[in-house]
Order: sequence, then structure tokens, then C-alpha cells
Amino acid sequence: MFTTLLGLLLFAIVGLIVFTLVLALIGLAIGVVFGTLALLIKAIPFLLVGWLILKLVQRTSTCESIRATDRKWLDS
Repeated sequence: MFTTLLGLLLFAIVGLIVFTLVLALIGLAIGVVFGTLALLIKAIPFLLVGWLILKLVQRTSTCESIRATDRKWLDS
């Protein structure tokens, strides 16, 4: 009888540890997903504005804007 109770107690303790680890992993996964989404929501406007500025700068600059000395150095 005593060994049965001890075995049941041990089984309950192992079950609680496993249950805690499973809940911790689920919480970690949810936290990573929502953290990534929050970061993307905050970062996407800045990335979009930077990309638009880059495209506008690339469109206005041409290859002829390189000075002759720079072109000579690049060609060598």
C-alpha cells in the first residue's frame, strides 16, 4: 500500500513537471510569434519609407554623375 501511494506521488510529480514544460514551450512559441508580428508591424513602415527613398535616389542619380578620376580608378 505504501509503495502504491509512493508510486502515485512520483507519477504525479513527473506529470506536473512534464505539464509545466509543455505549457512553457507553448508560451514560448506564442511569445515568439506575437513578438515577431509586433516587431514587423513596427519595422515595416520604416523599411517601406527607406526603400522608397532608395528608389528615388537611384532614379535621380545616373552613371554619368561619377567623376572622371573615380571612373579612371574603377576601370583600373
